[in-house]
Amino acid sequence: MDEKPLFTALLKDRTIEDGSVARFDVRVRGKPSPEVTWYKDNKKIQPENFPHIKVLSQDDLHSILITDGKYEDAGVYKCVAKNNAGETSCVGHLFVEGKYWILIGT
Repeated sequence: MDEKPLFTALLKDRTIEDGSVARFDVRVRGKPSPEVTWYKDNKKIQPENFPHIKVLSQDDLHSILITDGKYEDAGVYKCVAKNNAGETSCVGHLFVEGKYWILIGT
């Protein structure tokens, strides 16, 4: 019997410094195995438009790895899991902080 996708581990918000690595992970199950698609601010993550974001999958673990996080990478990340029994999604936020220097003049 087919089972609608179900997240067994949801996305968690992340905060990184500019230039750092960020990883989002989810675990999802369903029958048949769900197809997982990632979005950033409602734009599908593909190599052409997000070359520094790697999409990884192994069994029920699905991840994206942002290899060089910049201010522009801050936003809402969404994972959609879909099979012929249904669809579900979850979201997480990425916050990118800068490095600050305080200069004291003479």
